[in-house]
Amino acid sequence: YVAPYLIGIDYRAKHISFWLQNGSADVGILMVCGMGGIGKTTLAKFVYNSNFHAFEGSSFVLNIREISKQPNGLVKLQKQILSDILKRTKERVSCVDEGIVKISDALSGKRVLLVLDDVDDSDQLNAVLGMKSLFFPGSKIIITTRHERILNPHLVDKVYTVEKLDTDESLELYSWHAFGKPHPVEGFLVGSNEVVKRCGGIPLALRVLGSSLAGQNLDVCQSTIKKLQVVPNNRIIELLKISYESLEDDDRSLFLHIACFFLWEDKDFAVKILDKCELFTIVGIQNLIDRDLLSLPNGRLFMHHYFKNLG
Repeated sequence: YVAPYLIGIDYRAKHISFWLQNGSADVGILMVCGMGGIGKTTLAKFVYNSNFHAFEGSSFVLNIREISKQPNGLVKLQKQILSDILKRTKERVSCVDEGIVKISDALSGKRVLLVLDDVDDSDQLNAVLGMKSLFFPGSKIIITTRHERILNPHLVDKVYTVEKLDTDESLELYSWHAFGKPHPVEGFLVGSNEVVKRCGGIPLALRVLGSSLAGQNLDVCQSTIKKLQVVPNNRIIELLKISYESLEDDDRSLFLHIACFFLWEDKDFAVKILDKCELFTIVGIQNLIDRDLLSLPNGRLFMHHYFKNLG
């Protein structure tokens, strides 16, 4: 799943797609770098979806930083890679070393595209890249990270730093989420420009603030803008807090419960537990999704790390 309204994605993706299609027999590694909320994962998903069919095997491993913190987290990541490449639902792996051996066997004779998303520690890479030499010629590996120096520069073919959106792109993205069209509705232009200025070209902030103001009248929008004016430019956590504060009490409580206790849990499991707390969970989850505060990859509850930290 890739978020809607991919403003400016084509020209940002073309250099990576060209690298994927360059016909090199080498095993290539490309790093996609940038601050949190800038759109690294969205860009990687777009490029992956556009190119995976050209490879004999592929895997997109989402949110490695969070999963690796779980018990046997690195083994879980290896199981996913094995399942994706071998196209089987379950793979048995008892430890990281066994996982490396099994992955190397699975890679034998296959050109694969592997995306490792949100890597923040070299151990996470070693669990997969410890056998880079065993990848079949022509395979490609994309790593998204906030830390450009996480990997030895000699191992990396290319580093792509994701740029912030410019003013026009920012206004268009915000407008799609706030008004359902590529430009502000009449009477909202001045306020929209102020929101865009405060978001500093960060797509996550533009999406979330736009979604939180969708359908609101001019008075509510102007009140929100006054709150934004006291937030230092580009302080994204403070910008996102304003969207949280606009939630109804039940949805705020649900947000906090999920952020603290239920991230990456199965949605149905979380609903069963949280309904006992009288939180109107199903409606609340949809409200959080509608405001871009929560998503459901593979039926599991997921928040961007900014929202987790906010909770």
